[in-house]
Amino acid sequence: MMLKRLFVLAFLFSFSSFLNGCATDEAGDKAPSPAVTSPEKANADKQSTEKPSAEKPSEAAKKDAAPSPAPEVVQPSPTEVSKQETVEQAKPLAAPAAASQDFTGELEKVYFDFDKSDIKPEFREMLAKDAEKIKQNPGTMVVIEGHCDERGTAEYNLALGERRAMAVKKYLSSLGIQEDGLYTISFGEEKPAVPGHNEAAWSKNRRVQFSRE
Repeated sequence: MMLKRLFVLAFLFSFSSFLNGCATDEAGDKAPSPAVTSPEKANADKQSTEKPSAEKPSEAAKKDAAPSPAPEVVQPSPTEVSKQETVEQAKPLAAPAAASQDFTGELEKVYFDFDKSDIKPEFREMLAKDAEKIKQNPGTMVVIEGHCDERGTAEYNLALGERRAMAVKKYLSSLGIQEDGLYTISFGEEKPAVPGHNEAAWSKNRRVQFSRE
């Protein structure tokens, strides 16, 4: 009886061992086999890992290649523009140059008798009016021109023209005109006012007239 029990236990132990061995084999059969990689593919993968990609530059390269930003143009504010316009408007305008007016053409001519240099009474009143016009234009150099008719020599007429101009200058000076503002010159018979060889022409050429220097 004892022998029968031992036989049964041995049979159960053997059967249990048999079942465990089958399960282990099945588990081993189901485990995935390791992947087999060829030498060429392994080298290619290694080179791909070691070689940096040309399509992906580094961050430093990106910063160097990036264009520098354009300088910012600062526009003046409306307040600053208004202040500038106010300053420009406050600047004084340049004074226009004083118009240079030649008044000597308004002064009366003085006529003389033949071979004379004294001023006749009727022309003294005219010279008094001329003196007032000269006083209204201070700082102007007035030229007193002495003229003669064609009779006589050129030298004599130049001297006679000078005496006539000096007579007018002295008379204007007696009326309060500064002599340093009066300049005399004689043209003699060189510049007749009226052409002709008669008394009508000669009487218009024996004269003193004024001009501006």
